[in-house]
Amino acid sequence: MRAIVFSLWILTAFLTRPAEAFAHFTINKHCREAHRLTLQLELNAANQLLKQAIASDIDNAALTYFQCQSHFVRAFISEEQTDFLTLQKSTGICLELLEDLPETNPWKGQARSELLLRLALVKLKRQEFVSAGYNIRKAFLQIMEVRKKHPDFAPAKRTAGVLHMAMGSVPENYKWLANLAGMYGSIGQGANEMDEAISSLNKDVEFSFLLDETLLMRAFCASHFEKNEKRALELMAKHANNPSGLFLFFQANTLLKAERFRDALALLNSYRPSTTSYPLNYVAFQKGLLQLGAMQTKEASKSFATYVNNYKGHSFVKASLHKLAWISLLQGDSAGYKQNMARVLTRGTSFTDEDQQAQRQAESGDVPNVYLLECRLLFDGGNYDEALQKLSGIPTAKVSSLRDQLEFTYRMARICEKKKMTERAIRYYNSTYNNGKDHTWYFAANSALLMGNMYEQSGDKKKALEWYKKCLALRRHEYQNSIDQKAESGKNRVSK
Repeated sequence: MRAIVFSLWILTAFLTRPAEAFAHFTINKHCREAHRLTLQLELNAANQLLKQAIASDIDNAALTYFQCQSHFVRAFISEEQTDFLTLQKSTGICLELLEDLPETNPWKGQARSELLLRLALVKLKRQEFVSAGYNIRKAFLQIMEVRKKHPDFAPAKRTAGVLHMAMGSVPENYKWLANLAGMYGSIGQGANEMDEAISSLNKDVEFSFLLDETLLMRAFCASHFEKNEKRALELMAKHANNPSGLFLFFQANTLLKAERFRDALALLNSYRPSTTSYPLNYVAFQKGLLQLGAMQTKEASKSFATYVNNYKGHSFVKASLHKLAWISLLQGDSAGYKQNMARVLTRGTSFTDEDQQAQRQAESGDVPNVYLLECRLLFDGGNYDEALQKLSGIPTAKVSSLRDQLEFTYRMARICEKKKMTERAIRYYNSTYNNGKDHTWYFAANSALLMGNMYEQSGDKKKALEWYKKCLALRRHEYQNSIDQKAESGKNRVSK
């Protein structure tokens, strides 16, 4: 959920605000420069540039559209009420101005769709689900209308592609609602549309400035929806010399999905934002996760504390405090563990799966098995040999509870899979699924998901589909949303 919800927000964005009569949509040098500045998180510079441009060309809806792009990025990152109200106001102004554009102009529907979609993404983080769903439906129907009237319009191919891929990943138990709302799509359909958009943008001088973020969006979809890390890395390689702003976030995210943990950490460590760029505090959280996976507990503690102390929003605050509690536990500091878990109950919100998990553990009062926790962190950092050695050496008496036994077989399955010990991995996954499917822990559901992935990669689509369905049949478990989304994506891929 983190990667999909926190990262789709960047994938859909990019354009601005309104005026009075005789509106037009002219993408000029000010629009292009503001767009570039926004991608680099130079939001104040982008806003100042557009403010001056709008003053001299108040009827150019494109200027306001790009201003809304800048407002969106700020509101999504900050999660602050004032920024949301600014975005809401500028979006309303731009939508009103777009009304004066002729129906023959494809930007009329394109801009409407992206404005509504961006607003919906911010509302989702604010847990305004009904209003967000309404906006997403309107955005979907609007972009489909543009695709129908202007089939060769490259920006619409991009937006439609993202939405079709997202619809193809909607869990089965929610798909009827999407269909009822007139929304549909598949991962393959969306991928084809996005590839067509990239091909068109490579040839189109007028819209070539949209190519960079379209490649980022395509890379994100390749790694998260298609499970095609190779393709994602190829796309991201085009930005190898641009480790700044939003590009850095996507590059690190793609490296993480490809399990290139050291490269991802090196990239984040190289981040040197300018003194004028808008702070991307999430980098500190990402660094903390990677440092913890490398068992660099001192550095990880500093990164998580930096995130908690500097970030004024709510997402991943509980998760950061949860990780700080884990570090205390690893260091034998039970008082520090309790103190940080108590803070989980009073800070942040429970929107992301990671924050929900932190909240549940804080409420339950259960203390993780420190032996299994260390193995988990070593695995998360890609240290499979060391994780296997430590897991194999845990005394039986230290994993006596049912939950610990399930986690033990689950961790063993994951390590065996990564070390290409396929038969052992399948045996451990099966054991975890059979013994844990009647419980709310995530081990059984994720075992079914990963079994589906294994069979899909081996070419056995029938077996893969069977396990994806088994995964989706399990309800009310931890990480429900993100596991269901991944299983639905897998089911969609093998059902083509």
